Amino acid sequence: MKAAHVLSSILLVIAGSACAQHLLAQSSFESDDLKAGKIHVKRIAVLPICARIDRLDWANRITSDEDASQQIPKDLWPVVTDALGQVGFSVDKETYSPEALTRNPELSAQVGRLQSKFGSVDAVGQHKQKEFQQLLPDPFREEVGGLHAPAEVEAIAVPQINCTVETKGHKWAPGSGLRTNGGCYVQIGLIDPRTGALIYIARFQGNDDWTRKPENVAPHILKSFEKFTRDSKGP
Repeated sequence: MKAAHVLSSILLVIAGSACAQHLLAQSSFESDDLKAGKIHVKRIAVLPICARIDRLDWANRITSDEDASQQIPKDLWPVVTDALGQVGFSVDKETYSPEALTRNPELSAQVGRLQSKFGSVDAVGQHKQKEFQQLLPDPFREEVGGLHAPAEVEAIAVPQINCTVETKGHKWAPGSGLRTNGGCYVQIGLIDPRTGALIYIARFQGNDDWTRKPENVAPHILKSFEKFTRDSKGP
């Protein structure tokens, strides 16, 4: 992606149980071509949301909540896709919908590989900048090869959410000392579906009430894409 161009397709992916669990810095990633105004995206295809939800009890014990990890992606799906439409994208909700993946196990497996790889790459980007730079510009070349994105799609979106939810007992636990707090961390990556290049990662965090009020995520999505919207317009 050296020459100026309009991406033929960008995939938007939200990662979940296949996603890495890690704390997020409050920063976004922008590719050099995006910063230079060489990338302009109108049409995106959204991957199913990948979620990991844990429960935190009064003794600071963390256990996985499998039921919530399955339900939250369903609750967040309309919130995320509508918010991305408000960002200004034309959103393809069908190509990689859960229903479409159920009908095509091979495609489902390929999507899972991309989700897992995205979680791993973003974790490196959060904590090991030198290693992260060595992965660029196209860390997902192999994973996007089997996705067969429609020609009109300009990006693949990869969304991921990790939440640690405090139980009532944890909130009112007596005593002092170190105490783990609940919260939600969201990443949404944009990937070139032809080359596997990483274009953008929006990152933000919030309270654990997002699991009960998913609509509260929408303003954060809009805010996290302000930099992308500005730079994708070009100089």
